[in-house]
Amino acid sequence: MGKLRLLGAMGAVISALALAACGPVIETHYDFQPPVSEAGMQCIQLCQQGKQFCEQAARDEERQCRREQDRKADRDYKKAMDDYIVALKLRAADPTKYAEPKEPKREQPYYYMCRADTSQCQPNFNQCYSACGGKVTSRQVCVSNCDQ
Repeated sequence: MGKLRLLGAMGAVISALALAACGPVIETHYDFQPPVSEAGMQCIQLCQQGKQFCEQAARDEERQCRREQDRKADRDYKKAMDDYIVALKLRAADPTKYAEPKEPKREQPYYYMCRADTSQCQPNFNQCYSACGGKVTSRQVCVSNCDQ
């Protein structure tokens, strides 16, 4: 009976998540009013360069993480193959004592751990833009599953 209750609870959670996934998707959009001075406009160019640098640094970190995950998958596969070869030799030496080993497969790298985190790039840009004399306003916009 406990298993049925657990399955029922899991079903309710999955249903709730599925319904939430069908809800509206809201994004924050920004409107920018430029500063009036030439110095302010030059300042904003530096803000844009800073944002581009921030985004590039995040992409570089993601690529580095993916390379590390590739290397880890390669190391794990090499170790598994070494263990497999040892097991084959043991089996060949005494087939009655050792079971037939299973040949390993190379596992997929854990790329889910590698995401470009650009979450601070836009807020930093907005703050810089304002500091240069510009005005930043934000608004929430429904981009999908919107009630019409």
